[in-house]
Amino acid sequence: EKLRACAIAQTCPLCRKDLPPGLEQLYLEEYRIYSDLTKYLLPLQKGFSDKNILPKNQQSLMNKAIENWTIAANQGYAKAQKSLAKLYLIGIGVEPDYLKAAELFEKAAVQGITSAQRCLATMYVEGRGIKQNYSEALRWYEKAAESGDASAQSSLSTMYYEGQGIEQNYLKAYHWVKLAADAGCSRAQSNLASLYREGLGVKKDSKEAYKWYELSAKQGDDLGKFNMGRMYLFGEGVSKNVKKAISWFQKAEKHQNVSAMFSLGTMYYNGNDGMNVNYSLAVHYYNKAAMLGDGSSQFELAKMYYRGTGEIKKSPQTTLKYLKMSPCVDKPEAQAMIGNIYFDTPNFKKNYKLALYWSTKAAKENEPIAMYVLGNMSMDGLGTVTKSLEDAIQWYQKAVQFGGQQDAAVNLGALHAQGHGVEQSFTKAMYYYKIAADKGDQDSMIRIGDMHLRGEGVVRNKLEAKKWYEKALRCGSPVASTRLLLV
Repeated sequence: EKLRACAIAQTCPLCRKDLPPGLEQLYLEEYRIYSDLTKYLLPLQKGFSDKNILPKNQQSLMNKAIENWTIAANQGYAKAQKSLAKLYLIGIGVEPDYLKAAELFEKAAVQGITSAQRCLATMYVEGRGIKQNYSEALRWYEKAAESGDASAQSSLSTMYYEGQGIEQNYLKAYHWVKLAADAGCSRAQSNLASLYREGLGVKKDSKEAYKWYELSAKQGDDLGKFNMGRMYLFGEGVSKNVKKAISWFQKAEKHQNVSAMFSLGTMYYNGNDGMNVNYSLAVHYYNKAAMLGDGSSQFELAKMYYRGTGEIKKSPQTTLKYLKMSPCVDKPEAQAMIGNIYFDTPNFKKNYKLALYWSTKAAKENEPIAMYVLGNMSMDGLGTVTKSLEDAIQWYQKAVQFGGQQDAAVNLGALHAQGHGVEQSFTKAMYYYKIAADKGDQDSMIRIGDMHLRGEGVVRNKLEAKKWYEKALRCGSPVASTRLLLV
């Protein structure tokens, strides 16, 4: 290298043999090979990590590039260390080796290669190949950021925003993300917009937020596109426009943005602002997000198949499939759903042991449907549960107390009307039937009408009875029309 630096001929002055290529020349020659292989490597960078995926002749060229880069890297050439580290990090042409990648990034980082400093910092944040260490991550991000690396500036801002390894500081988060955004980093532009939107580290300004989200979105950033959808959906910094919100969400979901998929699913499920409810499209978008691991979408799908929503038929098998996929299985509502499925679902094999297990877990968190299931199991002494009318009544009362559980209220109404296990009281029966009726229970409406017609617990009143029968008829009761003939 010294001979080359002095512009001396490319032969050894002693033996007159050609000098071997210098480290930079060695690196550049192999980089040309690497660049030529880009069309084969791009698919690998999107998630593949099998070196054998490259065609045989292309793998041979890659092996040569790796061999020579390794020679240059071992002699301390920083660019070769950085490039070789990337190959080991992603697993292109070689088996992934995070430890080796981290070692090579560090060697290049100490020599001032900013992209290596940034990559090393990211590995410290994620704990890949090295032990997670936010302090070291912060140190290397700062070095790269101070050298003007926009991606490092954006990542450093995120650490200050989230308080990773350092005290949360929105002012510093704003400082670094503004530098990155001004440099054209699309993700930084989206993050800067969020600071303006939330008023963190800078004065709240919805119009400024909209401006930066738009800049980010126009560069193709999926988060920018998603947030453009939110701005239009809620009318922040721009006039509310549901159609434009949908359009931006659809653009974001094409980039696999699960938040956009979830938003679209929710919009079609609820029928936001004049939109037509479309349960099939809701399932379509929820399912796309669910397959990418979005727990919220998995839970929404489970609830749709559990209840049977619109044209989506009830399916305990599908409900359980999505619940088992979702981290939401730890939610009391999900546990109660599982317990109820195993307790009593048509065309599904009962399993009282599992019904008891899941319902007990949910009942501890005051989930009403779980308490109702436990009440039924106590009423009939199902599985290993001791038959006890007293326990059943207590569970039904808790189910009503903690959520006005419709079926538990119906059962309590019937028990008080009959004086079964409790002192007969038509007044209390009416109280519980009304709770169930307010939840849409047709049978309770009929029973309230009957009590008014017969004067049970209330003064006999045909007009009041008629009102309840008519309400039941509007709700689809098959016996309401017959009852109306009586009044």
